[in-house]
Amino acid sequence: MNTLYRQYPKENNYVMMNLLDSHDVERVGSMIVNPDIWYDHDGCPAQNKNFDVRKPTDEERLKQKLIVGLQFTLPGAPQIYYGDEAGMWGGDDPDCRKPMVWNEMKYETIGAYLKLFLIECNNLCSLFPGANSQSLEVGRTLVQSFRNVV
Repeated sequence: MNTLYRQYPKENNYVMMNLLDSHDVERVGSMIVNPDIWYDHDGCPAQNKNFDVRKPTDEERLKQKLIVGLQFTLPGAPQIYYGDEAGMWGGDDPDCRKPMVWNEMKYETIGAYLKLFLIECNNLCSLFPGANSQSLEVGRTLVQSFRNVV
């Protein structure tokens, strides 16, 4: 990783888009359930008859939290694809684009995302020159509002 970081100016590394999954690939929960599949290859039952579409286990959720911990602590801006914070899983297109199933979500992973977001907000000024306290306060307010809703 250091080799990759050295290939770019330090300022570029600070603004990298740290994205685990999106509308173009299977969700991170399903990547963990199917660890032997290459990223963005055979990530759905239509492409791979062995693709497992089940919900991640508790142990696999812990792995997701560790992965998200890396996402939030590496240089760059962590990007969360909608539903990951709530524990959604799914294969590649069209499964990764399904709508939020609000009534069925147990928000198994949201606590980890909120804690990491607060750590990111609290450390942003010291880690990244140019971050201002007003934008950090907006972030903290958003997290508190979301906690009240959940």
